[in-house]
Amino acid sequence: MVNIQRVGERARVRAEVLGAVPDAYIALREACGSPESQVLRLLSLRVEDLLILRFLREGVVYGFRTAVSRLVTDPEYLVFVHYPRLVEHVSVRREPRTTCRMPCLVAYDGSGQQPGLMLDVSTAGCRIVGRFEREKASPSAGCPVTVTLALPGQTEPFQALGVVRRLDREGADWALGIAFDHEQRELYDALEPYLCLAPLR
Repeated sequence: MVNIQRVGERARVRAEVLGAVPDAYIALREACGSPESQVLRLLSLRVEDLLILRFLREGVVYGFRTAVSRLVTDPEYLVFVHYPRLVEHVSVRREPRTTCRMPCLVAYDGSGQQPGLMLDVSTAGCRIVGRFEREKASPSAGCPVTVTLALPGQTEPFQALGVVRRLDREGADWALGIAFDHEQRELYDALEPYLCLAPLR
């Protein structure tokens, strides 16, 4: 989904990206199934109208200016805009994430411990990928989880409590975005010497 705003106006509406051709155009349609559906046409857009498009991905807000190149009304309302030459971005995360590759275990709702691989971490949260047993039910957003991993130089496993903020699943493969219940400075400080030095913004 993207937010659309005409340059010089304050109103914003949401739209769905139908497709794109790099260096040519982006095709937008009404945000089907959302409360904002059927409002894109209410902007009364015209060819060459200047727009600002924004979208959020992985804690980063991206935005760019563009112009309407074509409008289609049948069989559905579509807006074509020029493909951007420059995209600006701003991180909305409280803490920068740092890449890592740390084996860990994830437990939720009495499911037992599921093996995973921690891909990035900050004092506020982490991202973990893995593969569920197919009969296991996947967690939902807001589900409490416990992340367990071995820290360098420590004999006892380290545990961090958190909640699922995002779940992406395809078959048995999954990726969890987890927000820790409390700042995990001990975890981050223990891993930092072994992590990639460039934080993700």
